[in-house]
Amino acid sequence: MKKLSKSVEKLFNKILSDKSDYIIEFTENHKCNFVITGMHFGDTITLIGRIFQVRKEHGAFGSDTVLIGLINGTIIAFENACYFTVKEQYIKELEDLFPDITNFNPEWKFDIQGEKSEIGFIIPSKHSEDYISPLKSIKLAIKEKISERLSC
Repeated sequence: MKKLSKSVEKLFNKILSDKSDYIIEFTENHKCNFVITGMHFGDTITLIGRIFQVRKEHGAFGSDTVLIGLINGTIIAFENACYFTVKEQYIKELEDLFPDITNFNPEWKFDIQGEKSEIGFIIPSKHSEDYISPLKSIKLAIKEKISERLSC
C-alpha cells in the first residue's frame, strides 16, 4: 500500500490524537462520513476513511463489517473494530485529499474480495432476531452489569 506524504501523515496524526465521538450504532446519517478506525494495527493510511457500507453482524464473532474508503481510493472491510467520528474542523481538509464522491450512488453494489455483493448503506443482519452471537452475548452481559450498578 502506498505511503502517505509527510504533510498528509502529519494531518492524519493530528486527527488521530484529536478523536471525536465514539460511534455506538451506525445510522443512515453516517453515510459517506469520515471516521477514525480503532483497535487495530496497520499503516496510518488505513486509520481514517469514509464509511460506504455497514453490514450488521456480518463480521467475525457477530461484529459489524464496515466498508471504508481510504485516501488512495481503495475500500477495505473492517471487522471487530471501533470507530470515532472526525471533528468538523478537519472535514474540509480531508474532502480536498480524498477521492471526490459527489457522484456517490446509494445503489452501488459493494462486494468483499469479489464476493458477497450488497447494495445499500446499512445491510441488516443475516441472523434471526433471537440469534445470540458472541459479541451480542458480551454486550448483553455488560448492559446487565450496568443495570445492576445503576439500581443500587
